[in-house]
Amino acid sequence: MVFSQQTDEKVPATRQLIINNTAVQPADERHGIVYANGIPNYIMLRSISEPEHFLKIEVSPMIVIGRKQSMRDSQVDVDLADFNGSEAGVSRYHAMMLALDSYIYLKDIDSLNGSLLNGKQLMASKEYIITEGDIVAFGRVEFSIEFLYD
Repeated sequence: MVFSQQTDEKVPATRQLIINNTAVQPADERHGIVYANGIPNYIMLRSISEPEHFLKIEVSPMIVIGRKQSMRDSQVDVDLADFNGSEAGVSRYHAMMLALDSYIYLKDIDSLNGSLLNGKQLMASKEYIITEGDIVAFGRVEFSIEFLYD
């Protein structure tokens, strides 16, 4: 299953800016990874500090992770406010996941407190392939990654 990214004139301005600044290229030493079952249908972000607290995210070409300022803020797909995101240093637009070219990439979008992948700081605007079992942190909010298939 391969996703392609398309833009739409009706996309909010901030989201359009994020889309326009996304040029995915194999960005790290993990590029040789192959997903045995293909791209998952869902990604589960399970809290490291509270494993019973998790987010199930349907995979789409672009998923924006951050904090919603209000209920009308449709530009953030994954809201980390329920994980004390504000106190833990999660930016309003913190990171994104991109499903492209048979991979799922994680990209920090120049957040104030940064993102980690398996304990390593991500360079802003650089794409990193994620796999099941990885540990990601947005600010100080940590999750393990699980892939779910239908």
